Order: sequence, then C-alpha cells, then structure tokens
Amino acid sequence: MNMPLSVEFHVEPADYTTDFQDLRSVRETVFVVEQQVPLKLEWDELDPRCHHMLARDREHRPIGTGRLTPEH
Repeated sequence: MNMPLSVEFHVEPADYTTDFQDLRSVRETVFVVEQQVPLKLEWDELDPRCHHMLARDREHRPIGTGRLTPEH
C-alpha cells in the first residue's frame, strides 16, 4: 500500500526586490536549467511590475513561484 507523502509548505506574496534571489533560484532552476529556456527570455521588463508569489517549505526554502502580470 502506497502512503501519500506529507509535504508541508506555504505560499506567500513576494516582493520583487527583497525576494529576488529566491525568485531567481526557483525560476532559473525550473525554466533555464530544466526546461532550457534561454536566460534572456526568462526575465523581462514586466517582472518588476508583476505580482509575485513564493511557495516555501517548512525550512523557509523557496520551492515554487508564480507571477501575475499587470495585464493579468
């Protein structure tokens, strides 16, 4: 019998300037390294104006991120 893994995390708003390194670590790992998106395409002029979110594990490490552009 397979038991589901217990994953504890929370999602919080992120400030682009303050949380940039955490946003960067997730986005560049997932998109640039794993999905081979060119670095110059991953970051754009909308980023500073977007609403960013960070998912963090129970040790407060960044494990996921998302953004909502001004155009939604």
